[in-house]
Amino acid sequence: MIHENGDVYIGQWEGEFFKKSIHGAGSYIWNDGRKYTGEWKNNQISGKGVYSEPDGKKYEGEYFEDKKQGYGVFEWPDGKKYEGEYFEDKKQGYGVFEWPDGKTPTEIKTEINNF
Repeated sequence: MIHENGDVYIGQWEGEFFKKSIHGAGSYIWNDGRKYTGEWKNNQISGKGVYSEPDGKKYEGEYFEDKKQGYGVFEWPDGKKYEGEYFEDKKQGYGVFEWPDGKTPTEIKTEINNF
């Protein structure tokens, strides 16, 4: 389905024609180049999936109600990588940063943190 604004959704729908909601597995491509492929529930990203941005940033992991929640891996275009826990879209709990220059990985444990 192509929306009026140019966004594209490919996947499962649920509901009557005028009340369709994204539910199940599918891919959504925003008109600015962002893309999500994974699980949806009631028009929200929920479950496991992969979100990528045109600049090369990528998150693969768990979501709940459109927010990163649970375990995931975030990669930056310069080679940095964070692997660990998220809560309400923020890095929280145990995680490990890996650096592109070969530095020793940094283990972190946070309560609530915005990196």
